[in-house]
Amino acid sequence: MIFTTTSSNSSSSASYSKDELARQLKTTDLAHLLHDAGIDFRDCLERAELLERLASSMYRLPPAVRHKLDQLMAGSSGSSSSSSSSSSDSSGSSSASINMPPGDSSSSSSSSSQAGAAASSTPADAAAAAAAASSGGEPGVAAAAAATYGMNLYTDEEYVVSLFQRCKPSVVHIASLGGPGGSYSPLQLDPERVPLGMGSGFMWDSEGHIVTNYHVIQHARGAQVTLANNRKFEASLRGYEADKDLAVLKIDARPGELVPIQVGVSSRLVVGQRVFAIGNPFGLDHTLTAGIVSGLGREMQSVTGNIIRDVVQTDAGINPGNSGGPLLDSRGRLVGVNTAATRHPMTVAGFGLAVPSDTVRRVVNQLIRYGRVIKPGLGLALMHASHSRQLLGAQPGAVVYAVTPGSGAAQAGLVGARVDEHNNVYLGDVIVKVAGQPVASAEDLISVVEQFALGDQVPLTLHRYNSQTPLERTFKVAEVMVPLTQERPPPAAAAAAASRQAGGWGR
Repeated sequence: MIFTTTSSNSSSSASYSKDELARQLKTTDLAHLLHDAGIDFRDCLERAELLERLASSMYRLPPAVRHKLDQLMAGSSGSSSSSSSSSSDSSGSSSASINMPPGDSSSSSSSSSQAGAAASSTPADAAAAAAAASSGGEPGVAAAAAATYGMNLYTDEEYVVSLFQRCKPSVVHIASLGGPGGSYSPLQLDPERVPLGMGSGFMWDSEGHIVTNYHVIQHARGAQVTLANNRKFEASLRGYEADKDLAVLKIDARPGELVPIQVGVSSRLVVGQRVFAIGNPFGLDHTLTAGIVSGLGREMQSVTGNIIRDVVQTDAGINPGNSGGPLLDSRGRLVGVNTAATRHPMTVAGFGLAVPSDTVRRVVNQLIRYGRVIKPGLGLALMHASHSRQLLGAQPGAVVYAVTPGSGAAQAGLVGARVDEHNNVYLGDVIVKVAGQPVASAEDLISVVEQFALGDQVPLTLHRYNSQTPLERTFKVAEVMVPLTQERPPPAAAAAAASRQAGGWGR
């Protein structure tokens, strides 16, 4: 099948087959193009799904996005990330969105309302308007409310108030049932005394899936979700990934009450960009804090002790009751899930951390589909770093210990070390780099591979020893591409996932 793009300022057109798109575009390119075109892809898990979504939406691509696609297909040095500043829908354009031209209060109100509408062009926004109206949060009422109370807001203040009113119907309160939180009164509004098992979450889709932090429901035997209109629902547990501190619940609410949040691309964030954290810690009202992205690529420890990478650091205050709530860019798009685990006194330290939305999309889609996260991998095992150093001496890399039959590594021809009857080790392949990043341990390899999606070709730089004697250390350098594969859930896991979706809280 051939897909054609036509430039609005040129009579020339470019036609690309689906195979050409697949060969030329990286997974991040696909996500960035869909993001810039305003095309929802939150439900896309595998690379093939992103490709299909882009291919079926070619006729909807704005001229700027079509031009960017042409550049990428032509192998232009300007990538989707570097050219993001030229896109009118870029995540990093917060200052342009907020600092609108000065004018009288009426025109400013209109401008902020139109800016909010422009940022909300998806079908879910109509539902957001209806739900916000029923919950007292109708978009575009910021200026009217200010006039009622005799306040004169600046244009950027009106914009922030409008963003809050527009996005808060997507944010819910979550109360764990049967956990260690103890007694709790909804009239107790002390932000320093939010009980354990109380937190926030947000609506992921129109099917009733709610995303929150795992530690909010960690010890619960059930959970109650309170919407912005004060309606309460008993939730079922769809699945959780403790290593990423994420969980997905499900409620049976009327379609008009479900206001899915807009999902952005966290890989487009830049330090200094404005962000907003919304929470619903008590179930009676919402909180809003504002700040900037103060750091990218940070690490934090999950409740399991494993490291969560590529975490977003912000100086926007994240109070304990806001755990599980969304971190939004200046257009109201999700760029992270706020977390405030008790072992991280972030509010005291003056910064907060959020799980990036790219990770959230990957994890949540698997939890919804399978009830658990099925980690993709290359299909190989590495020796411990200390053992690799013993065998390699001053040479770099991590020794491949074993290769799983039928895996991507096996398909690419990787060979593990072997041991003879005298326990002498004969080296096979040693991984020196993955995607250009040096590798010295399994952790180095995993941290880079996690950035790829299922079906991607992961580039590896190898030292191929193919030793014939235990002491032989000559090698050849080889560059190989290893397909990223993952196991499929067994029938029992699929049945358990279906049971959860049917209403059981079971783990």
